[in-house]
Amino acid sequence: MTITRLLVLCVGCLMLGCVPGTVMDTHVFRPEASYPPTDPEQVEVLDSAPRDREYIEIGKITARNINWPAIERAFQREGAKMGGDAVYVSEQTGMQPQSAYRERELSASPIRPLDARIVKGTVIRYR
Repeated sequence: MTITRLLVLCVGCLMLGCVPGTVMDTHVFRPEASYPPTDPEQVEVLDSAPRDREYIEIGKITARNINWPAIERAFQREGAKMGGDAVYVSEQTGMQPQSAYRERELSASPIRPLDARIVKGTVIRYR
């Protein structure tokens, strides 16, 4: 492996290390009404607010990343800390989940584009 290739690979890894799974902000709406943490693997990530179940909104999460699965994991992790059952996407900027790069294209280059999306999610607890 040439030094140039190694350097490009290292810089790519450093750049990716700064972005993945970044939770920029969390906010609990009513801290006095805290809930016990839930299991992150059980926290649903929804495209929009559920219409078929009653719920209360308990917090907000803002996350930034280049790939949608990392944002989902961040929502699950932070939503569970707040005691949420689900997090629905309430606002997003940047790339849309449907237009994310295919994994094959991402893995072809050690440096990935940093066109990160910023997604805001509302944490909910079902009644």
